[in-house]
Amino acid sequence: MKKAFALLFALIMALSAVGCGVAPAADDTADTEVISHDPEAPIVTVGDEVVTFAEYQELFNTYAEYYAMMGYDMTNDQETVESLQNFIVDTLVEEKVIAYQARENGYDELSDEKLAEIEVTAAAELENMAAMFREQAEEEAAADSTVNVDERVEELFGDESEYYTGIRMTQEEMGQWIVDYYTENAINEVFREAMLADVTVSDEEIAAWYEEAVAEDAEIYAENPEHYKDDKESEELYGDYPVLYAPEGYKRMLHILIMPEDPMADEYYDKETAIETLKAEYGELAFAVNIEGGDGAARLKEIEGEYKQLVADMEKLEKEYFAPALAKAKEAYGKLEAGEAFEKVMEEYTQDTEQTEKGRLISNQYVADYDWSNEIKAEFATLKPGEYSAVVQDDEGCHILYYLGEEPAGAVELEAAKEAIREQLVLEAQEEEWMALIEAWKNDGSVVLDHDLIHSLSYQPAAMG
Repeated sequence: MKKAFALLFALIMALSAVGCGVAPAADDTADTEVISHDPEAPIVTVGDEVVTFAEYQELFNTYAEYYAMMGYDMTNDQETVESLQNFIVDTLVEEKVIAYQARENGYDELSDEKLAEIEVTAAAELENMAAMFREQAEEEAAADSTVNVDERVEELFGDESEYYTGIRMTQEEMGQWIVDYYTENAINEVFREAMLADVTVSDEEIAAWYEEAVAEDAEIYAENPEHYKDDKESEELYGDYPVLYAPEGYKRMLHILIMPEDPMADEYYDKETAIETLKAEYGELAFAVNIEGGDGAARLKEIEGEYKQLVADMEKLEKEYFAPALAKAKEAYGKLEAGEAFEKVMEEYTQDTEQTEKGRLISNQYVADYDWSNEIKAEFATLKPGEYSAVVQDDEGCHILYYLGEEPAGAVELEAAKEAIREQLVLEAQEEEWMALIEAWKNDGSVVLDHDLIHSLSYQPAAMG
């Protein structure tokens, strides 16, 4: 049951994949006979690895309920029911096959150091969950004196574990589940790395991929150069295949960002709502007065005055909201003026989590999907390479910019991209090899399934109330 988290997310993705087969829930539900089976009966056996009927039934009931909530007819659509059963079983088989093969190949234990690391990680995760649930329980107890905080915390642990695994657990049981989950994943990862250690790609394969990718990127950015910023920065932040062609017109900059620490006052949004209400009233009244010749000119004047006052109030609140960030930005700017290196000041002050060693991309020729504000672009346009800006304020916060230089246009040289390409091609080849190994293990005779038990389950709607 350690893969319940992964199974949950895989099932959610599967819902969208088979969406075309969704049938509307029938008004007349068929009568179903509930048949009892031995809860310890194995539905999956791989060597000494077993999935019991009870474990499978818990998962099926949980995820069948998800399907039903998504609009699938789990009562009458037997094809969808069997598809879900097969999906769950296949995922469980994969889990047990990997565990069995790991043990057969001598990868069933971790070092004491790794086990200790897992214990620390699991304990921290459990502690965070407990703190979150206790905070919620204490809030509920403050509103309702009949709520017992400790009992409520345990109830919340039960709800959380049941949501993800189909099984209600105590806090202690959840803690052990987390340890077991991380331990199994760590063993599987060590085993996977060992099985794939010899997977490589040749220089010829890299060169062939490079030639095709350069041509494709050049075509894409010739038609849509505005996409380059988001694509390139995503590659630099998260990896994936390298972007191999840059259009003209992009620059690189370093960026100090300082954002307000506290949230904007609720009063600001109340006034924003009031302005929208006034605008609607003004539009209707202006039509009545100016087009139809009706009364209401005096009210139009009142609305104009109220509008101006609301705008002034919002500007005051906005100024108060940005004041601490602006003061901190001016402090950083003062250090730059005193001669400190931009990189040093940036390291101390910036809150830009999307900046890499290469800096950030910016262009005044294109508008990207996730782009800089007009204020930032206008200020950057005044800079020359090696210069930094004054403090610039926009809706995000307070910024100081440093013009690093031009982004070289054209194709990236093969040698510069070779290792990044190799890394991605190896990952792709490893995934293909791993899937092939799993399929081979599934079909080597070690897996025994009880198909009658697997397909004996039917959807039983959860009791309401």
